[in-house]
Amino acid sequence: MACMIEKLYVFPDYINMINSTTNLTFKKILLPIQLHVESNAQKKLDKFETTTIRAHPGFGKTIISSSLLVQSKLLTLVLVYTNMSAIQWKESL
Repeated sequence: MACMIEKLYVFPDYINMINSTTNLTFKKILLPIQLHVESNAQKKLDKFETTTIRAHPGFGKTIISSSLLVQSKLLTLVLVYTNMSAIQWKESL
């Protein structure tokens, strides 16, 4: 299935912050089911250097991904296709 990007949401202030910050910390508390998904995703990251989290709206994909981003300490590109998703990511960082 092909996808055309109509808008690209970029937050340069956050790109600079993340590039220059070495001590990112994750301060949220994940629910047990989110911890399970995070653990599985971390195993996939370790093995394949990539992962995908697929879950219903409101599950906490953004929060789980934020936790993985902080743990990995790697430069990470997050692509979203809606303005709401872009806002959620901006707020989670």
